[in-house]
Amino acid sequence: GIKTALGGLAAFASADFLIGYTKSAMAYSDAISDTAKANDLAVSSVMGLSSALSLNGGKADDAGKFIQSFSNKLDDAANGSKDARDGFARIGISLRDIGSKSTQDLMDQALGKLSQMEDAATRNSAAQFAFGKAAKGVDFKELGSAYGESSEAMKEYSKAVSIAADLQDKLDQKSTKTMVMFTNAFIPTLNATY
Repeated sequence: GIKTALGGLAAFASADFLIGYTKSAMAYSDAISDTAKANDLAVSSVMGLSSALSLNGGKADDAGKFIQSFSNKLDDAANGSKDARDGFARIGISLRDIGSKSTQDLMDQALGKLSQMEDAATRNSAAQFAFGKAAKGVDFKELGSAYGESSEAMKEYSKAVSIAADLQDKLDQKSTKTMVMFTNAFIPTLNATY
């Protein structure tokens, strides 16, 4: 299957390369999927944000921090924080929006509004409020459109990422069970021998 998927490259690739790359791809998929599930976002949105960040002054690996900061601020606003409510009001998100829209819709709205702000200082301040330290250095004028385009482009890959993430979880579960069984069977004998 790998030979077919990679074409001629598989003929030159070593088994170590394929195993290492497969592990990396599965770990990446698991991280993306976990971030999406934890924040009620589509997998393609997390992948799209990761890509858009890397193209606009941020780091692809910061997508999880970016999203988590946003979710935490939403929780603060929903739980009565005046500072959080005021911060969201600066980017056109009301308490009613927070109570009635999904995290996905709110993030789309925030990114869209930030990309429309003309004053850089106001835009950067509002972005750092909503998205935390991961927003530092990001070009929010371009991020909004890049995020939308990237998310749309990633939809075709999101199913494969979800499958890989599920497989990674199953393998981790089996690995843990195997480790516990090994410990149970072998360590008492090793201890007695010692």
